[in-house]
Amino acid sequence: MNYPTREEIRELTPEQRLRLLEDVWDTFEAAPESLEVSEGHRKLIEERFQQWERHPEATVSWDDVLHRLRESN
Repeated sequence: MNYPTREEIRELTPEQRLRLLEDVWDTFEAAPESLEVSEGHRKLIEERFQQWERHPEATVSWDDVLHRLRESN
């Protein structure tokens, strides 16, 4: 398998590099079980979940986050 070199990647336009990243990321999405979650990340997820269980009213929906981001631009 031939991978592009770092120099070849640097020569791509920003849009092409982003597309390359998206393509690679999509391969992980197709098989999420292939990624291992570290113990530290598992603990963080559990802590955040417990915080949410104690204070669900303190959360912000994804739609609200997107709305706020779009308004700030």
